[in-house]
Amino acid sequence: FLRHYKLRPEDKEKSYDNFEVEACSRCGICIDPCQLQQQLGINDVQSVYFLRDRRYNMLQQKIANNCLMCGRCEQTCPVGINLNTLRLNSRTSMRNIPNEGRYNYLRGLDRSEGEGQVGYFAGCMTLLTPNTLSSMRRIFEAAREDVWWADKDGGVCCGRPLKLSGEVDSAQKMIDFNKSLFAKHNITTLVTSCPICLRVFREEYDLKGIEVLHHSEYILRLMRQVRLRVRYSSEQSFTYHDPCELGRGSGIYEEPRAVIEAIGQLLETEHNRKNAFCCGSSVANTAISDGQQLTIAQHVAAELDSTGAETVVTACPQCKKAIVRGSKLKVMDLSEIVAQNLH
Repeated sequence: FLRHYKLRPEDKEKSYDNFEVEACSRCGICIDPCQLQQQLGINDVQSVYFLRDRRYNMLQQKIANNCLMCGRCEQTCPVGINLNTLRLNSRTSMRNIPNEGRYNYLRGLDRSEGEGQVGYFAGCMTLLTPNTLSSMRRIFEAAREDVWWADKDGGVCCGRPLKLSGEVDSAQKMIDFNKSLFAKHNITTLVTSCPICLRVFREEYDLKGIEVLHHSEYILRLMRQVRLRVRYSSEQSFTYHDPCELGRGSGIYEEPRAVIEAIGQLLETEHNRKNAFCCGSSVANTAISDGQQLTIAQHVAAELDSTGAETVVTACPQCKKAIVRGSKLKVMDLSEIVAQNLH
Protein backbone atom coordinates (compact mmCIF):
# COMPACT_ATOMS: atom_id res chain seq x y z
CA PHE A 1 0.00 0.00 0.00
CA LEU A 2 2.74 2.45 0.96
CA ARG A 3 4.90 1.56 -2.04
CA HIS A 4 1.95 2.02 -4.40
CA TYR A 5 1.62 5.65 -3.31
CA LYS A 6 5.41 6.10 -3.21
CA LEU A 7 5.42 6.70 0.55
CA ARG A 8 8.62 5.92 2.43
CA PRO A 9 10.11 6.93 5.77
CA GLU A 10 12.15 10.14 5.67
CA ASP A 11 14.79 11.73 7.89
CA LYS A 12 12.13 13.12 10.17
CA GLU A 13 9.21 11.08 11.44
CA LYS A 14 5.97 11.07 9.46
CA SER A 15 2.60 9.74 10.50
CA TYR A 16 2.80 6.89 7.98
CA ASP A 17 6.04 5.59 9.55
CA ASN A 18 3.80 3.68 11.94
CA PHE A 19 2.59 1.54 9.05
CA GLU A 20 6.17 0.30 8.56
CA VAL A 21 6.70 -0.17 12.29
CA GLU A 22 3.52 -2.23 12.55
CA ALA A 23 4.47 -4.24 9.45
CA CYS A 24 7.22 -6.08 11.37
CA SER A 25 6.08 -9.69 11.85
CA ARG A 26 8.77 -10.35 14.49
CA CYS A 27 10.13 -13.25 12.49
CA GLY A 28 13.66 -12.46 13.77
CA ILE A 29 15.37 -13.01 10.42
CA CYS A 30 17.15 -9.70 10.96
CA ILE A 31 18.97 -11.02 14.04
CA ASP A 32 21.44 -13.45 12.48
CA PRO A 33 22.98 -11.05 9.91
CA CYS A 34 23.74 -8.49 12.64
CA GLN A 35 27.46 -8.34 13.39
CA LEU A 36 26.81 -6.79 16.77
CA GLN A 37 25.13 -10.06 17.66
CA GLN A 38 27.55 -12.33 15.78
CA GLN A 39 30.84 -10.83 16.87
CA LEU A 40 30.08 -8.84 20.04
CA GLY A 41 27.27 -10.83 21.63
CA ILE A 42 24.99 -7.77 21.79
CA ASN A 43 21.54 -9.27 21.43
CA ASP A 44 19.00 -6.61 22.39
CA VAL A 45 19.43 -3.88 19.75
CA GLN A 46 18.61 -5.69 16.51
CA SER A 47 15.87 -4.33 14.24
CA VAL A 48 13.19 -6.67 15.55
CA TYR A 49 13.77 -5.32 19.08
CA PHE A 50 14.17 -1.73 17.89
CA LEU A 51 10.80 -1.91 16.09
CA ARG A 52 9.16 -3.57 19.10
CA ASP A 53 10.36 -0.80 21.41
CA ARG A 54 9.32 1.89 18.97
CA ARG A 55 5.91 0.26 18.47
CA TYR A 56 5.18 0.38 22.18
CA ASN A 57 6.71 3.84 22.80
CA MET A 58 9.52 2.56 25.00
CA LEU A 59 12.47 3.19 22.67
CA GLN A 60 15.63 4.36 24.44
CA GLN A 61 18.44 6.33 22.84
CA LYS A 62 20.98 3.64 23.69
CA ILE A 63 18.99 1.20 21.52
CA ALA A 64 18.40 3.64 18.67
CA ASN A 65 22.11 4.57 18.54
CA ASN A 66 23.55 1.07 18.76
CA CYS A 67 23.44 0.05 15.11
CA LEU A 68 26.09 -0.03 12.39
CA MET A 69 23.38 0.81 9.85
CA CYS A 70 25.30 -1.42 7.47
CA GLY A 71 22.15 -2.66 5.76
CA ARG A 72 22.72 -6.38 6.31
CA CYS A 73 19.42 -6.78 8.17
CA GLU A 74 17.51 -4.62 5.70
CA GLN A 75 18.87 -6.82 2.91
CA THR A 76 17.25 -9.90 4.44
CA CYS A 77 13.97 -8.42 5.75
CA PRO A 78 11.20 -10.44 4.04
CA VAL A 79 8.72 -7.58 4.51
CA GLY A 80 10.99 -4.97 2.92
CA ILE A 81 10.87 -2.54 5.83
CA ASN A 82 13.14 0.51 5.49
CA LEU A 83 14.97 -0.32 8.69
CA ASN A 84 17.86 2.13 8.39
CA THR A 85 15.63 5.11 7.68
CA LEU A 86 13.31 4.28 10.57
CA ARG A 87 16.37 4.03 12.82
CA LEU A 88 17.65 7.37 11.55
CA ASN A 89 14.41 9.25 12.06
CA SER A 90 14.16 7.84 15.58
CA ARG A 91 17.54 9.39 16.31
CA THR A 92 16.38 12.63 14.76
CA SER A 93 13.45 12.91 17.14
CA MET A 94 15.83 12.38 20.07
CA ARG A 95 18.91 14.36 19.04
CA ASN A 96 18.11 16.96 16.36
CA ILE A 97 19.12 20.01 18.41
CA PRO A 98 21.21 22.30 16.17
CA ASN A 99 23.94 24.40 17.77
CA GLU A 100 24.35 27.49 15.60
CA GLY A 101 27.70 28.38 17.11
CA ARG A 102 29.17 25.10 15.89
CA TYR A 103 28.67 26.07 12.25
CA ASN A 104 29.89 29.67 12.17
CA TYR A 105 33.08 28.47 10.49
CA LEU A 106 31.04 27.65 7.39
CA ARG A 107 30.58 31.31 6.52
CA GLY A 108 32.78 32.20 3.58
CA LEU A 109 34.96 29.11 3.88
CA ASP A 110 36.42 28.14 0.52
CA ARG A 111 39.77 26.36 0.61
CA SER A 112 39.41 24.92 -2.87
CA GLU A 113 42.05 25.21 -5.56
CA GLY A 114 42.48 24.56 -9.24
CA GLU A 115 40.02 24.83 -12.09
CA GLY A 116 38.28 22.20 -14.18
CA GLN A 117 34.93 20.73 -15.05
CA VAL A 118 35.81 17.73 -12.89
CA GLY A 119 35.65 18.39 -9.17
CA TYR A 120 37.20 16.14 -6.53
CA PHE A 121 35.76 16.04 -3.01
CA ALA A 122 38.07 13.99 -0.82
CA GLY A 123 35.93 14.00 2.33
CA CYS A 124 36.97 13.91 5.98
CA MET A 125 38.06 10.27 6.05
CA THR A 126 40.07 10.51 2.81
CA LEU A 127 41.98 13.43 4.29
CA LEU A 128 42.92 11.06 7.12
CA THR A 129 44.22 8.50 4.59
CA PRO A 130 46.62 10.72 2.60
CA ASN A 131 47.87 7.91 0.33
CA THR A 132 44.43 7.87 -1.28
CA LEU A 133 44.62 11.62 -1.89
CA SER A 134 48.10 11.42 -3.43
CA SER A 135 47.10 8.42 -5.53
CA MET A 136 44.12 10.29 -6.94
CA ARG A 137 46.43 13.19 -7.80
CA ARG A 138 48.66 10.81 -9.79
CA ILE A 139 45.63 9.35 -11.56
CA PHE A 140 44.32 12.80 -12.53
CA GLU A 141 47.76 13.77 -13.81
CA ALA A 142 48.14 10.54 -15.81
CA ALA A 143 44.74 11.12 -17.43
CA ARG A 144 45.64 14.80 -18.01
CA GLU A 145 42.48 15.85 -16.26
CA ASP A 146 42.10 19.44 -15.10
CA VAL A 147 40.62 19.19 -11.62
CA TRP A 148 38.98 21.53 -9.14
CA TRP A 149 40.02 20.32 -5.67
CA ALA A 150 37.24 21.05 -3.21
CA ASP A 151 39.07 20.20 -0.01
CA LYS A 152 42.69 19.22 -0.62
CA ASP A 153 43.77 21.21 2.44
CA GLY A 154 40.63 20.62 4.44
CA GLY A 155 37.13 22.00 4.21
CA VAL A 156 33.61 21.28 5.31
CA CYS A 157 32.10 17.84 5.80
CA CYS A 158 29.54 16.40 3.35
CA GLY A 159 27.00 16.28 6.19
CA ARG A 160 26.17 12.57 6.16
CA PRO A 161 27.83 11.69 9.50
CA LEU A 162 25.61 14.28 11.17
CA LYS A 163 22.56 12.88 9.42
CA LEU A 164 23.43 9.36 10.61
CA SER A 165 23.64 10.61 14.18
CA GLY A 166 20.23 12.26 13.87
CA GLU A 167 21.27 15.93 13.56
CA VAL A 168 19.64 16.47 10.18
CA ASP A 169 19.06 20.22 10.51
CA SER A 170 22.76 20.79 11.17
CA ALA A 171 23.62 18.52 8.26
CA GLN A 172 21.40 20.61 5.99
CA LYS A 173 23.53 23.68 6.74
CA MET A 174 26.59 21.86 5.43
CA ILE A 175 24.68 20.58 2.40
CA ASP A 176 23.51 24.07 1.48
CA PHE A 177 27.03 25.49 1.83
CA ASN A 178 28.59 22.77 -0.32
CA LYS A 179 25.92 23.09 -3.01
CA SER A 180 26.68 26.78 -3.35
CA LEU A 181 30.41 25.98 -3.53
CA PHE A 182 29.91 23.47 -6.36
CA ALA A 183 27.71 25.92 -8.26
CA LYS A 184 30.24 28.72 -7.81
CA HIS A 185 32.98 26.68 -9.48
CA ASN A 186 30.82 25.39 -12.37
CA ILE A 187 31.81 21.75 -12.20
CA THR A 188 29.95 19.17 -14.29
CA THR A 189 31.37 15.98 -12.72
CA LEU A 190 31.97 15.47 -9.00
CA VAL A 191 34.28 12.60 -7.98
CA THR A 192 34.70 11.39 -4.41
CA SER A 193 36.73 8.60 -2.82
CA CYS A 194 34.35 8.29 0.12
CA PRO A 195 31.17 6.20 -0.22
CA ILE A 196 29.67 8.13 2.69
CA CYS A 197 30.03 11.37 0.71
CA LEU A 198 28.84 9.65 -2.45
CA ARG A 199 25.51 8.66 -0.94
CA VAL A 200 24.68 12.04 0.48
CA PHE A 201 25.68 13.80 -2.76
CA ARG A 202 23.44 11.51 -4.80
CA GLU A 203 20.52 11.25 -2.41
CA GLU A 204 20.32 14.57 -0.58
CA TYR A 205 22.03 17.31 -2.61
CA ASP A 206 19.82 17.43 -5.73
CA LEU A 207 22.83 18.41 -7.83
CA LYS A 208 21.13 19.23 -11.12
CA GLY A 209 23.61 19.25 -13.99
CA ILE A 210 26.38 17.60 -11.96
CA GLU A 211 27.24 13.93 -12.40
CA VAL A 212 28.38 12.32 -9.14
CA LEU A 213 30.85 9.42 -9.34
CA HIS A 214 32.73 7.29 -6.88
CA HIS A 215 36.40 7.08 -7.77
CA SER A 216 35.99 3.40 -8.73
CA GLU A 217 33.46 4.41 -11.40
CA TYR A 218 35.60 7.31 -12.56
CA ILE A 219 38.82 5.26 -12.77
CA LEU A 220 37.08 2.51 -14.75
CA ARG A 221 35.69 5.11 -17.15
CA LEU A 222 39.18 6.52 -17.72
CA MET A 223 40.52 3.02 -18.38
CA ARG A 224 37.76 2.23 -20.88
CA GLN A 225 38.38 5.56 -22.62
CA VAL A 226 42.08 4.57 -22.83
CA ARG A 227 42.97 7.74 -20.96
CA LEU A 228 44.47 5.63 -18.18
CA ARG A 229 46.67 2.59 -18.79
CA VAL A 230 47.66 0.08 -16.12
CA ARG A 231 50.01 -2.89 -16.03
CA TYR A 232 48.58 -6.38 -15.49
CA SER A 233 50.46 -9.13 -13.67
CA SER A 234 49.03 -12.54 -12.86
CA GLU A 235 51.55 -12.73 -10.02
CA GLN A 236 49.70 -10.01 -8.13
CA SER A 237 46.74 -11.25 -6.09
CA PHE A 238 44.11 -9.15 -4.37
CA THR A 239 40.99 -9.68 -2.33
CA TYR A 240 38.29 -7.02 -2.15
CA HIS A 241 36.18 -5.76 0.73
CA ASP A 242 32.80 -4.29 -0.29
CA PRO A 243 32.13 -1.13 1.78
CA CYS A 244 28.55 -1.01 3.10
CA GLU A 245 27.78 2.46 1.77
CA LEU A 246 29.27 1.68 -1.65
CA GLY A 247 27.81 -1.81 -2.09
CA ARG A 248 24.48 -2.23 -0.33
CA GLY A 249 24.09 1.54 -0.07
CA SER A 250 24.85 2.56 -3.65
CA GLY A 251 24.76 -0.69 -5.62
CA ILE A 252 28.38 -0.38 -6.78
CA TYR A 253 29.89 -3.87 -6.83
CA GLU A 254 31.36 -4.54 -10.26
CA GLU A 255 33.32 -1.37 -11.02
CA PRO A 256 35.96 -1.87 -8.30
CA ARG A 257 36.30 -5.51 -9.30
CA ALA A 258 36.78 -4.62 -12.97
CA VAL A 259 39.59 -2.21 -12.01
CA ILE A 260 41.29 -4.83 -9.79
CA GLU A 261 41.06 -7.52 -12.48
CA ALA A 262 42.79 -5.19 -14.94
CA ILE A 263 45.80 -5.19 -12.60
CA GLY A 264 45.97 -8.69 -11.13
CA GLN A 265 44.13 -11.73 -9.82
CA LEU A 266 41.04 -11.21 -7.68
CA LEU A 267 40.27 -13.74 -4.93
CA GLU A 268 36.77 -13.37 -3.44
CA THR A 269 35.80 -13.80 0.20
CA GLU A 270 32.92 -15.99 1.31
CA HIS A 271 30.84 -12.95 2.28
CA ASN A 272 30.94 -10.47 -0.59
CA ARG A 273 28.79 -8.06 -2.55
CA LYS A 274 25.37 -7.67 -0.86
CA ASN A 275 26.39 -10.12 1.90
CA ALA A 276 29.71 -8.44 2.71
CA PHE A 277 30.60 -7.74 6.32
CA CYS A 278 30.76 -4.22 7.73
CA CYS A 279 34.27 -3.15 8.78
CA GLY A 280 32.91 -2.21 12.21
CA SER A 281 33.96 1.45 12.20
CA SER A 282 30.67 2.80 10.92
CA VAL A 283 30.12 6.46 11.70
CA ALA A 284 26.48 5.52 12.26
CA ASN A 285 27.18 3.70 15.52
CA THR A 286 27.72 6.04 18.45
CA ALA A 287 27.40 3.37 21.14
CA ILE A 288 30.08 0.68 20.78
CA SER A 289 33.61 1.24 22.04
CA ASP A 290 36.86 1.38 20.08
CA GLY A 291 37.71 -2.08 21.39
CA GLN A 292 34.42 -3.46 20.12
CA GLN A 293 35.04 -1.87 16.73
CA LEU A 294 38.44 -3.58 16.68
CA THR A 295 36.88 -6.97 17.45
CA ILE A 296 34.61 -6.64 14.40
CA ALA A 297 37.52 -5.45 12.23
CA GLN A 298 39.63 -8.46 13.26
CA HIS A 299 36.82 -10.84 12.34
CA VAL A 300 36.40 -9.20 8.93
CA ALA A 301 40.16 -9.12 8.34
CA ALA A 302 40.49 -12.82 9.19
CA GLU A 303 38.11 -13.72 6.38
CA LEU A 304 39.94 -11.45 3.95
CA ASP A 305 43.31 -12.88 4.99
CA SER A 306 42.05 -16.45 4.51
CA THR A 307 41.67 -15.95 0.75
CA GLY A 308 45.43 -16.28 0.34
CA ALA A 309 45.68 -12.94 -1.44
CA GLU A 310 48.75 -10.74 -1.05
CA THR A 311 46.83 -7.49 -0.67
CA VAL A 312 43.45 -6.45 0.71
CA VAL A 313 41.78 -3.76 -1.40
CA THR A 314 38.85 -1.64 -0.38
CA ALA A 315 37.28 1.51 -1.81
CA CYS A 316 36.42 3.40 1.36
CA PRO A 317 38.87 5.31 3.57
CA GLN A 318 36.94 4.41 6.73
CA CYS A 319 37.06 0.71 5.84
CA LYS A 320 40.77 0.91 5.08
CA LYS A 321 41.52 2.46 8.47
CA ALA A 322 39.47 -0.25 10.19
CA ILE A 323 40.83 -3.27 8.30
CA VAL A 324 44.46 -2.15 8.68
CA ARG A 325 44.03 -2.64 12.42
CA GLY A 326 42.99 -6.27 12.06
CA SER A 327 44.71 -7.62 8.94
CA LYS A 328 48.12 -9.25 8.62
CA LEU A 329 48.19 -8.32 4.95
CA LYS A 330 48.93 -5.09 3.16
CA VAL A 331 45.69 -3.05 2.98
CA MET A 332 45.28 -0.51 0.17
CA ASP A 333 42.66 1.71 -1.36
CA LEU A 334 41.66 0.97 -4.94
CA SER A 335 43.26 4.21 -6.09
CA GLU A 336 46.59 3.16 -4.56
CA ILE A 337 46.91 -0.06 -6.55
CA VAL A 338 45.99 1.86 -9.72
CA ALA A 339 48.56 4.59 -9.05
CA GLN A 340 51.24 1.96 -8.34
CA ASN A 341 50.56 0.14 -11.59
CA LEU A 342 50.24 3.01 -14.05
CA HIS A 343 51.66 2.11 -17.44
